[in-house]
Amino acid sequence: MMEIISIVRYFGKYYFQIMLNRLQTKHNKETQIMTYRDDTIDLFFVMNSVNHAIFDLNSIPSVETENEKQLFQQIIKILVDRDFKVTLISENLEYLPEWQKVEKVAILQMPKDDTAVLFQNKALFSQECFWISENQDIQKHLSRQKLYFASSVHVELHNHGIQYQHIQDLLELFNPSRHTAMRLCDAILEVKRKSPKQPLIVGIGGPDECGHAFFIDILTEELGRSEFLVEGIDLTELLGIEYHGAGYWRSSGLKNWMMDEILAPFAKGQRIFIEEAPTWIERYETNAYPFFLAPEMILVVWGTTLFVPPLQEIMDWNILLELSPRAATARLYGIDERENFDPDFVRKYEETDGQLYSDYLRKHEVSACIKETVNFDNLHAFRFKH
Repeated sequence: MMEIISIVRYFGKYYFQIMLNRLQTKHNKETQIMTYRDDTIDLFFVMNSVNHAIFDLNSIPSVETENEKQLFQQIIKILVDRDFKVTLISENLEYLPEWQKVEKVAILQMPKDDTAVLFQNKALFSQECFWISENQDIQKHLSRQKLYFASSVHVELHNHGIQYQHIQDLLELFNPSRHTAMRLCDAILEVKRKSPKQPLIVGIGGPDECGHAFFIDILTEELGRSEFLVEGIDLTELLGIEYHGAGYWRSSGLKNWMMDEILAPFAKGQRIFIEEAPTWIERYETNAYPFFLAPEMILVVWGTTLFVPPLQEIMDWNILLELSPRAATARLYGIDERENFDPDFVRKYEETDGQLYSDYLRKHEVSACIKETVNFDNLHAFRFKH
């Protein structure tokens, strides 16, 4: 049965939803943003491999007025921040000079009807490319090459065409972080649905100050769209490389309370209700109180040195946020990682915190217990590590 992949509004947010044709009549036409029809397409996989957005400005009618041009410029800046290469094709370069010096933006001046020359540029027609064009000749060429494209007008071609309503809606299509989070959620929910009455604990680890909260917000938002309730526990204040001499826990008292009162009983399928935590644990803001857990729920736990005993033994699905030494240094010291900062900071990190974190990963053989590793160098464009 043919699938329909859509981007629809859901409580003010956009998200991809895969639906069977029998649900098509339930769509709200006013909120439907994009549609794609094909019986085999996996749009998440496709977009995860795309890193080059090509805008055929000769055929896109929504970039004409001054306001539309300003909006389009904002869109390009966001795509660059998300690590996409961008190529702008136009015969009119009047409002494009500001992009001449932007590293990831290329400008190609070309008349509207000169597609024959365009087709000879193989770099624009690789699997990493995604076109936004309403030129039918270009669309047909892309379809023959089995490459994907988007258009604001109805797409007549059977394969590889996506229709959008507003050009800014493309930002949800070019959103690697959300695609990655949705992929993870699909995998986690598949496990939970096999045993819905059994507890499921998702563990998320990564270097100190790497941006756990940013990742958790996106992941739990997606998990929250499911039929299961989701709860979280933040262990970043209870665990850390600075406590390597004490098993990476801040104290044995904190470890024992968290394990004995919450995590171990929940892992065994017990219900948990704590109306008020002791002041000496509540000050670390691990979670809100009153606190309730039931086996039918999903529990997300995160921290720096998360995959240590006895935590490692009770986790069901482990995710590691991986950063390059440069990115980890910038996050730890609060440096704008887009800037060229002194490499001595990186060397200092690698000799101190970075070395301690590497020792933790090696000592506890963390790689062996990880289900998925996420390249977390770019907060706005995190992807699975290939």
